Amino acid sequence: MQVGDVMKRRVITIEGGAPVRQAVRSVTENKIGLLPVVDQDGQLLGNLWLRDLLRLVMPSFIGILEDVDFVRDFGATERPILDEEVLESPVETLMEPPVVVEEDAGLMRALAVMRQHRVTDLPIVDRSNRLVGLASWVDVCTALLRAASHA
Repeated sequence: MQVGDVMKRRVITIEGGAPVRQAVRSVTENKIGLLPVVDQDGQLLGNLWLRDLLRLVMPSFIGILEDVDFVRDFGATERPILDEEVLESPVETLMEPPVVVEEDAGLMRALAVMRQHRVTDLPIVDRSNRLVGLASWVDVCTALLRAASHA
């Protein structure tokens, strides 16, 4: 079975020059963890993850604390405000290089790529690097289990 058989074909995307404000709106309104960044022709340019956007509001000290159990209240950091300049900057300044597989890749390959890159969603492209879908960890794993149970 190929990953193209189990991927979602309707994918919410954003163009590289769009402002971060638009990305924040897309991620929050659609409750998604990955926003593929494409050009006008649908070519995949990069991946913008929810975690990339969260880094804009997370206090830097949280990343260096090994134990936060002793902190009962983060005070003023509980209500972060994004800087207007950051909100108007293009999403391509935050995106990561794309991690993808082609639509004819097998499920095991897709699963291996997800594990290697520690991602739970994987953009799927055609041979021209045009985005054609998105496969989640759940999509791939349930398809593998379904196939194995019918063997």
